[in-house]
Amino acid sequence: MRFAILQGAVLSAADDRAALPPAIDAVKLQEDLRLDPTGPGARIHFSGHAPARTDDLSASELGLARLAIVEADSRDTVIEWLKRAQAADDRFEIRATGCPGGLPGVDTDTSANQPRFLVLVHADAATEAETAPAPARLQAMAKRNGDAVAARVLLSGDGLGSTAKAVRLRRAGASLGVMDGPFAEAKELIAGYWLIQVESLQAAIEWAVSYPYAQDDPVVDVLPVAA
Repeated sequence: MRFAILQGAVLSAADDRAALPPAIDAVKLQEDLRLDPTGPGARIHFSGHAPARTDDLSASELGLARLAIVEADSRDTVIEWLKRAQAADDRFEIRATGCPGGLPGVDTDTSANQPRFLVLVHADAATEAETAPAPARLQAMAKRNGDAVAARVLLSGDGLGSTAKAVRLRRAGASLGVMDGPFAEAKELIAGYWLIQVESLQAAIEWAVSYPYAQDDPVVDVLPVAA
């Protein structure tokens, strides 16, 4: 099974501590994307025909430090692995990956030769209910993903399951508390991601603006990944 780990408590640019535990046989780390806490990003609100853009968004404002993708036999295995983390303020959210409509995830294993950006689409009531997108939208997304892979722009991407099947871990002193979902703040939750490589933030925003999302009025963040 594949899981996404969203780590909160953004680390400073000078803090190079490994906040994830050492690798073990039971948990295979497929992707480890640490967001640049100081690099500028943008938020895009799609409504009507003219998307509204908010500039100078940062990972620090979102409280998001890292997106990691792991393979493990169960969520409990991932929880036990994360309990080995040593950072003073660990905050993790564990989500199953996958699109409710069956759109395959993307994992190209392509080495990046340009700056990388995460495109994060926010959750809404439909994604939290795991409502399958219309077939025409799934076809448009599949075509766009395939074209972007062929162009060596899209490196990886997938949907995230609803928070009804998620769990949050938060360290308090020597202990790590565990909270089961669902979580109420749907507008602040992530429903899916794309990792792209392009020459600039503006190019990343242009890619994100033209994507055929499953939602009618998505909210999308574009953030730089640390080198």
